[in-house]
Amino acid sequence: MNDVDVSEWLGRAHEDLEEARASRDPRISAHYAQQAAEKAVKALICGLGGHPDHTHNILDLLLSVYAMDKRLGTKLLLEHGNAGARLTEFAGGPRFDVVVPAAQAKNAVETARGIVAAVRTVVDARQCEGG
Repeated sequence: MNDVDVSEWLGRAHEDLEEARASRDPRISAHYAQQAAEKAVKALICGLGGHPDHTHNILDLLLSVYAMDKRLGTKLLLEHGNAGARLTEFAGGPRFDVVVPAAQAKNAVETARGIVAAVRTVVDARQCEGG
């Protein structure tokens, strides 16, 4: 496990999650929620010894986890795959011409929170196991 990459990605994921929670603009909240989830899954891919693809697609990233660890990937896909896939629409950044309802932004933040927490749990457990 490359602890520097994992820590860096997870640190950025937590920062983005805080930005998502703090913003009063639903477009910005949704965008940062997507970024938090993306960076968390990329941290996990690094932790599994891989190199994350240059994509913002959460489902594609979760499928990369599955390719590296079927058991873990299946669990994450079942728990977060559908909601994570919906986050991808917010990857392009907040646009002035797009309306994001507050409820949708709130769901995005909760989805990201769940993904970040799941990844943190896996990373912490692997570090305790020594790999």
